[in-house]
Amino acid sequence: MFALRDGSGISESVVAVSREALQVAALMDGSLSLAEIHAESVRRLGDGIPFERIEELAGSLEKALLLDSERFRARRRGRSGVDERRGRPLSCPVPLSPPAGDPT
Repeated sequence: MFALRDGSGISESVVAVSREALQVAALMDGSLSLAEIHAESVRRLGDGIPFERIEELAGSLEKALLLDSERFRARRRGRSGVDERRGRPLSCPVPLSPPAGDPT
């Protein structure tokens, strides 16, 4: 399991996700629709995860203010002293296959 959190402090929430869900979450950078994320996860991971689970993951991340959304931007605007460089939602490259030698 992996814990996703907002390093900028805008959100205090932590969302625990599996390795597979982490890899799918890495695709949630705003450039793809949920249907495209599902298709890409199937392409990269084989079976991927069901579309409904991707919807649930996106909902959980948005609720926790870990995705760029109107709620996230409103919270960021309302926070003083937040480092704008760190006050960005989840958008990080994560390899979709384990590193060489990783047994998981």
